Amino acid sequence: MTQSIKISDELKNKIQQLQAQIFLQNGHKISLKDLLEKFLKLALANPTLLSQVMQQTQEKSVEDQWRKKFDIPKDWGITDSSSNIDRHIAGY
Repeated sequence: MTQSIKISDELKNKIQQLQAQIFLQNGHKISLKDLLEKFLKLALANPTLLSQVMQQTQEKSVEDQWRKKFDIPKDWGITDSSSNIDRHIAGY
């Protein structure tokens, strides 16, 4: 049975780089199918390791989401410095 999956262009490029690196080291080309099968077999043989990697990835993702929310300043339309903020907000 054949299944199609969608991955980002960045990840696809990294996989192609890995294929090229394997070719240079071993002298034989590995197909995308064979490479992915080896990845999956490795993951299935080491579920604890996979779980640790997934947990780290999830923690980074949550942290990145919070960083994005707090790192982006909101533009309130006030064009002067914060020293005059009370006058703008409270109307002084």
